[in-house]
Amino acid sequence: MLNAIDLNKTELATEEDKAYGIDYWAHFFKAQTWEELKELIKDNEFLQEAADSIYKANADEIVRQQCRAREEAERRERTLERNIKILQDDLENTKEERDKFKAEYENMKVELERLKKKYNED
Repeated sequence: MLNAIDLNKTELATEEDKAYGIDYWAHFFKAQTWEELKELIKDNEFLQEAADSIYKANADEIVRQQCRAREEAERRERTLERNIKILQDDLENTKEERDKFKAEYENMKVELERLKKKYNED
């Protein structure tokens, strides 16, 4: 006979379920972290073997996830560096334009004073 186990209802385990360790297996499959799993399996040889198998099966995926995370971080860093460079260039261009406008303004002031003197002399 095959029974289904509701992993969210382990508190409803019967004495028979507990006798066969089904409640432990339910906790085993519900574990969220390796630390939680290690604590659960420390006194159960069968669960230790199962955990070892799961770890080995997931090890490659864990490495892939770490590689993807590192690549994503490097890509974000390159994007940030590129954006910083663009902003620095924009700032430099803005400063150059400001200086150019200041020089034009000063030239206009000088020209205005010159014109005022010329028309006041006449």
